[in-house]
Amino acid sequence: KFFKETGVWGIMALKKSITIVAPAYNEEQIIEGSIEKLHDFFKKNFNKYKWKIIIAEHDSKDKTVEKAKELIKKLKNVTLISSLNVSKSDAIRNAWLKNKSDIMMYTDIDLSAELYHLKEMIKYLDEGYDIVIGSRNLDKTGIKRDIKREILSGVYNLMIHFLFHVKLTDFQCGFKAMNLKVIDRLAPKMQFMEEGFMDTELLIIAAKKGYKIKEIAVKWKEDIRSTRFNIAKVTIKFFGNLFKMKRAVMRGDYK
Repeated sequence: KFFKETGVWGIMALKKSITIVAPAYNEEQIIEGSIEKLHDFFKKNFNKYKWKIIIAEHDSKDKTVEKAKELIKKLKNVTLISSLNVSKSDAIRNAWLKNKSDIMMYTDIDLSAELYHLKEMIKYLDEGYDIVIGSRNLDKTGIKRDIKREILSGVYNLMIHFLFHVKLTDFQCGFKAMNLKVIDRLAPKMQFMEEGFMDTELLIIAAKKGYKIKEIAVKWKEDIRSTRFNIAKVTIKFFGNLFKMKRAVMRGDYK
């Protein structure tokens, strides 16, 4: 009764909500520092929103889960979702679908992209864009990236432009935000959930269906830890998925 009579209830009801997902696989070395930094940033900058951080752990063999559980005991608005035998893409989608908010985001847990870009992303979503993505190719200033990955990324983008005529500059940057409509309508339709490919599939289908997509230049420092993944193996899978996806589009699978 007090909330309704004073108007506080209405103010609370108007608060937009944000869910940001940080996928985690064998991240015991960095998970504590990264999640604390992300939590501190949200606490300082997004008080007018209802927000939560989801650690989307998948199949870790080290102490990632134990450290995540310690974090959620001491940090408010941090939750852990653990999944077995799934890819990074599956882990992100599962977390999104189980924790729906007005604004849905994800960031690589190494925080390669500077966090202040999150405010810019939310600004564009508030202005009416459906998806806002970080790009390492719009402005090379402040980008520290392995030359081999840079070349592969360029070839990958050219292939997407050729097959789908979608001319975004960076499909795989691990730094994205979107509204709930995109999650509800498109996320369940994703078919190719191998390690990290959902980024590409989601953006291509969203562009084809006319969703408003905004790219922003981000300051980026590449995670070059040797334990991440086999670049050549992942690249071959990704190119194979592009051709499979082309057939799926031609069949009308995404209608």
